[in-house]
Amino acid sequence: MYKCSSSDASQYFAENPGAFELYHKGFQRQLQKWPNDPLQWPEQIIRKEFEKSPIVADLGCGDARLALHLKGLAKVHSFDLVAVNNRVTVCDMSKTPLPKESVDVAVFCLALMGTNCRDFIFEANRILKMNVGDPNAMDAIIGHVREGNLADTRMWLENTENDVNQGDEHRFGLLHWAAREGQLSVVDLLISRGARVNATNLGDDTALHLAAAHGHFEVVQYLLTNYRLAVDAANEHGNTPLHYACFWNYQDIAELLIKHGANLMQENKYGTTPLEIARPFTAKLLGPLAQTLGQDLSRRRPFRDSSWIGTKTRARDATIYKLDGDAWDPRDVELTGALADGHGAEVLRGFFQRNEVVVKMLKLPHYTVRQARDFKEEFPRLRIFNHPNILPVLAIFNATPRLCLISEFMPHGSLFSLLHPPQSQQQQASDDGAGGEACVAPFISLKQCFRFALDIAKAMEFLHSPELKVPNFRLNSKHVLIDEDIAKIGCPSGVQVVDGVPVPTPDDEEETLTARLDMADYKFSFHEKAREYNPAWMSPEALQKKPGDINLQASDMWSFGVILWELMTRLEPFGGVEPMVVGMQVAAEGLRLPRFPEMDPRMVRLLDLCMNEDPGKRPRFDMLLPLLDKMRERAGQHAQ
Repeated sequence: MYKCSSSDASQYFAENPGAFELYHKGFQRQLQKWPNDPLQWPEQIIRKEFEKSPIVADLGCGDARLALHLKGLAKVHSFDLVAVNNRVTVCDMSKTPLPKESVDVAVFCLALMGTNCRDFIFEANRILKMNVGDPNAMDAIIGHVREGNLADTRMWLENTENDVNQGDEHRFGLLHWAAREGQLSVVDLLISRGARVNATNLGDDTALHLAAAHGHFEVVQYLLTNYRLAVDAANEHGNTPLHYACFWNYQDIAELLIKHGANLMQENKYGTTPLEIARPFTAKLLGPLAQTLGQDLSRRRPFRDSSWIGTKTRARDATIYKLDGDAWDPRDVELTGALADGHGAEVLRGFFQRNEVVVKMLKLPHYTVRQARDFKEEFPRLRIFNHPNILPVLAIFNATPRLCLISEFMPHGSLFSLLHPPQSQQQQASDDGAGGEACVAPFISLKQCFRFALDIAKAMEFLHSPELKVPNFRLNSKHVLIDEDIAKIGCPSGVQVVDGVPVPTPDDEEETLTARLDMADYKFSFHEKAREYNPAWMSPEALQKKPGDINLQASDMWSFGVILWELMTRLEPFGGVEPMVVGMQVAAEGLRLPRFPEMDPRMVRLLDLCMNEDPGKRPRFDMLLPLLDKMRERAGQHAQ
């Protein structure tokens, strides 16, 4: 049994029934010599930890004594290769007949001694109920949000494990509840922490739908004034926010929606327009207003079901965002292809619980138990859900020599790939011409570049807070991923509202993308010590000294300066030079990035400030935020 798999052992015992009886009696004799019965330990835990009757899977149960001891206290499924009594179900422990996520406790004894014991662990993860945390915890924060309890909501958001976009069983996110109850201050707080304003629940209602349907004018006004919303977004019935404002006779909200582009003649699934369901008096007021703003009331806009396009962003499934490090089964990940194969890790693309993900598999020359332990201990630092510019690690797996991390897939890739697309990609786009699909990176305006810089600075300021302590994140453009702007997902591009009138704008003036630091690129303490593959972004002191001997915040500011240089020049830092040569020359020979004559003098001064030779004279990230915001606004004004 110690040298064969469970399936081979099962076949052997089936062919030799007396062999299992011999083995079982031998085990019983050994058990009598032990000072304590090992079965007492799981029995005591189950009796102590569970108030209600739990469901237990006893894998390798022998004579099923655990089921006998817990009779009336727990429902125990007893499995072994041979049934010595009627309490035992015969099966291979790697393939139990139990459904997925059906038990509260899995107990192993000698079942783990087979050569395929890893399969038993996988099976236990499959049948165990997912650890989605305390169900009452979500109820508690929803209660605080609905009541407008700003202090408790802010305290909940300070916990990096809590995801502001997490939804309940109906995908009602916290922003949905705040908008529904008219809690304006909570709405503002949630959006500032990264809540997606166009996220939908299972009924495809947005926060704007709920605020309009419940008559909360201030919330509707705040959302429309500060964010570019999908004002005519349709829910599962085809109703827009204007449908609800008209139906419930919220005249002020209906007028506000129309001024921000809502169409009074938009049909729902049943062919009804907001004008047709409005009260007669209200309809007489809204009709002329819509006509004044250019709407043709003789032309109905038919309902078009766009749900199949996949543009809707629902509140997140709590399950995938609340996994413990070991509480998932790698067999649930469906790998679809390779994304990259680097020095320290292989990066794959796939699907996990219907979510498109990236699986990063660390390359280790020698796998040790200590590495697995350190991997699991450092992992919680990377689960940062409460900042919109940080992409957290969702889960890890550390039971194999290939330690794995799972995070969300970002279709736009890294900032580096966006700024420096491969030559082959550019050539393919030029060869395709008008007849093919262009593969070049999207046009990035100067305003968008400053938006990226502002996003990165906000994230770095957050990482440098004393309570987080994330020391091993190497800031460079390869570790910054590009996502859709959280305030514009699901919203048509190229439209803004001026004085209540929708006006088309050039796409290059829109900040449609946002930057997020990828926590999966964190450098674990045991992984590739004393090796650096991106020295072009590193400060001179970081290349010369140990991490414990330098000011990490000042060193990160230098790296940020290199990214600023990239954004302004669209050039790769020290492009064409081998990384080892770059590192040596930056550290010992004074190699620095050039300042070009065509550069804005203000930008040159900012670069000199960030990459000051004296680390003590470099600014903090919080000092840069107002400056970057002003430069972003100025870039937008010049574009107009």
